[in-house]
Parts: sequence; C-alpha cells; structure tokens
Amino acid sequence: MTLSSASTDAQVVAEYDDTASYFESEDAALARRHVTATLILLRRMGKRSRLQDFEVELDPQILREDLRETRAWLAGHADGDGGVIHPSTEYFRDY
Repeated sequence: MTLSSASTDAQVVAEYDDTASYFESEDAALARRHVTATLILLRRMGKRSRLQDFEVELDPQILREDLRETRAWLAGHADGDGGVIHPSTEYFRDY
C-alpha cells in the first residue's frame, strides 16, 4: 500500500504492521515502506498514544528506535539483494 496524507490512521498502523517483517524477508522495498509508515506515525502522534480513528498504544521513543534500526538495516541492504557482494576469483590468474 502506498501511504499519503490522505491515508487514515488505521491504514498507517496496518502498513506499519504489514511491513514489520522486512528483516525476516530481507526485503529492502518493504523496509522503505516501513520507514514511511513509521515517519507518518511519529508525525501524527507527537506525544499522543491515541490516534484519531483508532485506539492504539505506541510509544514514540520505541518508534524512533525502530526507525533508526530500519534505516541502519537499509544502509547495508539498499540494493535489494542483501547488500552482500560475492567476488569471483575465477579468472584471477589470467591477468
């Protein structure tokens, strides 16, 4: 789901939950969606734990830590293949 300013609080919370598995699935696109949902939640919440449409308890400090962890994970996995380069030495003696 693509989030926008028109997304309801319930949609943003659902996207946050749906994308939380980026680490297990090693999916950089899912992690980027998770960052977006986290940023929207933080902006909408401020210091509140109750969103407009929906009763939910979310601690902004936990969301900030989650955001840091997701961004750190993305830094090593931004290319979508896990960020691991596997060099080949197949022809190294030919040069």
